Amino acid sequence: GSSIFTSSNPHLQQQHSMPDLAAAPSAMTAMTPSLLIPGPHNSSRQSPYDELNNINRQEHKNNLMTLKTESDVIWLSKFLCFLRAECCEVHKATPQDVKERRKSKQVKINQVGIRCRFCAHLPHNKRAGRSSCFPSSVDRIYQSVTMMIREHFSVCEEFPPEVRQKYAILKQHTKKGEMESKSHWKSAAEELGMVNLEHPMLGIFFRKDLTPEQLELLNS
Repeated sequence: GSSIFTSSNPHLQQQHSMPDLAAAPSAMTAMTPSLLIPGPHNSSRQSPYDELNNINRQEHKNNLMTLKTESDVIWLSKFLCFLRAECCEVHKATPQDVKERRKSKQVKINQVGIRCRFCAHLPHNKRAGRSSCFPSSVDRIYQSVTMMIREHFSVCEEFPPEVRQKYAILKQHTKKGEMESKSHWKSAAEELGMVNLEHPMLGIFFRKDLTPEQLELLNS
């Protein structure tokens, strides 16, 4: 299968390839809700926006990388394992991301962010709040995702019904102590190839995307 990110580690190449998506066909199938325009005439016609929305959704599905690692089940609750594997995704900032965040928190091209996988195909202004974040370091990924839990996932209209039901059930049965394995979030991010960069700004990047000069600063 195809992957949005390449890695010298064969395990990571296999983990984030398309076969992983096939393991949950019901969730992916449900990502395409009815896009019929209401009205007595031509009720089955799609608007140009809806057609573009479908194209964006398919392109996004083909380029998916999650936070999931094999060791999640050892350190995290079932709810957080589910969240990392099925609700959150890793992405790299595009020129559009940089433009959209110019008025808030500035980001750089290729800076690593975390976002809701279900509404990621929509324009930024069409998503519910806290749909994405760009943590300043791998140590802050956990904190950023907890903000998404509090403010985004419960109100995201793109959540498939069966995923929302599973989310609610697992969250309800998760004790607070089971959500505090913060050190794993950092080590798992590093396992996926993420590193902290301080210059020219604070942020997370994939090691493979760094320039020789940045790598030298990182290793000094």
